[in-house]
Amino acid sequence: MHVPEIVEELDALYERGRENEAERFLEGWREKAVGVGDWRGELSMLSELLGQYRRSKNREKGLRAVEDGLRLIREHNMGETLSGATVMLNAATTMKCFGEAEASLPIFRHVCRVYAKHLDPLDYRFAGLYNNMALALVELRRFDEAFECYEKALAVMEQAENGEPEQA
Repeated sequence: MHVPEIVEELDALYERGRENEAERFLEGWREKAVGVGDWRGELSMLSELLGQYRRSKNREKGLRAVEDGLRLIREHNMGETLSGATVMLNAATTMKCFGEAEASLPIFRHVCRVYAKHLDPLDYRFAGLYNNMALALVELRRFDEAFECYEKALAVMEQAENGEPEQA
């Protein structure tokens, strides 16, 4: 599968406001990946579907995609890789979105450890991680921990080029 081309087509659907079509599009590509035994392609489509299911507020499909994505990461020993951790971040964010904030925290923490091994501490991806983790902590009313995460996210964005809009 040529994932960058698929994502480009997906972005075009979103730009035209065709989210329902985007969901069917991604699900179709996931089925094709499964059909040809392309687990990497399937994982890429699952990662995109996690975001789509959050947009469409489809809890059942979203949590099923979380399970499937985490299963693929385990089966293929991707948990310590940057790409695997990024899918895990997407999965944890989806879990939090659908009321599974407590269960998402160990995944967020794991992603923190993997990112720390592979990325500069001021890499913009840390800002998204810290922000989403903070949202889960707020939901759990763990405000002191959430505040620390928000501060970390802000510190990253203060150093990022054109980070001002995100700081707001």
